[in-house]
Amino acid sequence: MSHSSFVHTALTGRLADNVKTEVLLSLLVIGLVTGISIARLDGAWLYALPAIAVGYSAVRIALVARRTRRRARAD
Repeated sequence: MSHSSFVHTALTGRLADNVKTEVLLSLLVIGLVTGISIARLDGAWLYALPAIAVGYSAVRIALVARRTRRRARAD
């Protein structure tokens, strides 16, 4: 499975909810830990911003996916 098809599958809800949650939480942890580690090691927070942004994006995707699932159940 290619990366783009995996992302499409994850975002369209074909994966189990717990798998999506695990993937997104893993991205969050990896992004935040990597970003903070880079910042502490180099002393330059600018280099850490892309990794922190990955963690932030994972949280946003999770929130949008949860909101979409709730709306689908309500309909």
